[in-house]
Amino acid sequence: PGAEKWQGILDALKEEYALASLQILPQCHIVNDVIQNKKEVGFIARKGKDVKSRLEQVPGISDKTIVFIYLGDMGAQSVQWENLQQLEDMVFLTRDPLPKNVANLFVLDDRFLYQDLIASSDIVCTKAGYSTLSTAFAHDKPVISCSRENFHEFATMRDYMSDKQIGLIMDSTKFFSCDWEDDIRKALKFSVKGKVPLNGEDEVMKIIDCILKG
Repeated sequence: PGAEKWQGILDALKEEYALASLQILPQCHIVNDVIQNKKEVGFIARKGKDVKSRLEQVPGISDKTIVFIYLGDMGAQSVQWENLQQLEDMVFLTRDPLPKNVANLFVLDDRFLYQDLIASSDIVCTKAGYSTLSTAFAHDKPVISCSRENFHEFATMRDYMSDKQIGLIMDSTKFFSCDWEDDIRKALKFSVKGKVPLNGEDEVMKIIDCILKG
């Protein structure tokens, strides 16, 4: 939507991109016919470490299903966060600026890295964006999300998760009302391990090394 407003810039970009000798495409890429020579690689992700032992020092976190939330600025103010309290056997961790008066929603600071929290969770609830999805899958974590308007890549990511059974898209009404329990339990049954190509960064380095060596 709105592409016609920027047609001149888009045409210039297309012309420049067409000069590329190779396009490296991580998973969840959008198909295009601009660059002829393409190479698909695995997900490129930020690797984290399990810090669950640190998290369990916080009262109320141990022995419960851990859900990591990352929504950024995607309509978080419209979510009925107080309803999470009904999910008594689950805790929700986030770095987002969310309400701090929900008993099982823990808003953490930068002493906890995003990738470490993902590595330490059981499931990730996020807007469908490449970085968070790739980090979740790199740590074998299934994902739940909701529709994302005006984001062209969303359909590709939705279909990818559905086809490989590694995540699901919640109904928007259920998402914004925090009626998440059924979808969380359903997604927890998904296994990510072995279903998606990983270590795309290693493949990219090999490609670059070959190019430099001529």
